[in-house]
Amino acid sequence: MPISIAAGLILAVLLSGLGTYWFIRVYRPGITDSPWYWGLMFCGAGLIGLLGTGPRYALREAGLERQLEARTEIHRRRADPEYRAAVSEAEAAAAAQPAESPATTQPATAPQVKLLKTLGPLIALASVGALVSAIMLRREQAQLAATTMPRK
Repeated sequence: MPISIAAGLILAVLLSGLGTYWFIRVYRPGITDSPWYWGLMFCGAGLIGLLGTGPRYALREAGLERQLEARTEIHRRRADPEYRAAVSEAEAAAAAQPAESPATTQPATAPQVKLLKTLGPLIALASVGALVSAIMLRREQAQLAATTMPRK
């Protein structure tokens, strides 16, 4: 009989809300239980990856955009009849002149191309995501510290 009375009292305390208050005050979840922590980790990893691969991406994208511009220019020139006549005259004039020696020719330098697609928007999005996650994680941890007792 005494066991059933003790169990009844414990059940009454838990159902009354006092037990819930005690549970909230004692249990403090770890930082990895927060979705803001994982948001911060994923945004930070993405940001590190974007910043690490940015230079390689810029080189590759510049090459692809130069190819696009060259193909567009070739198609435009093939469609222009005036260009065809000018090319045939230039080829005839070049055949009449002696060839230059390799020492006098200047090496061709690739012009700087302003990229159409950059990583800037993705870097900005990852930065904002990391910043918001860090702020919310700090806020959540401060609220938990105010409402829970310290771990022993």
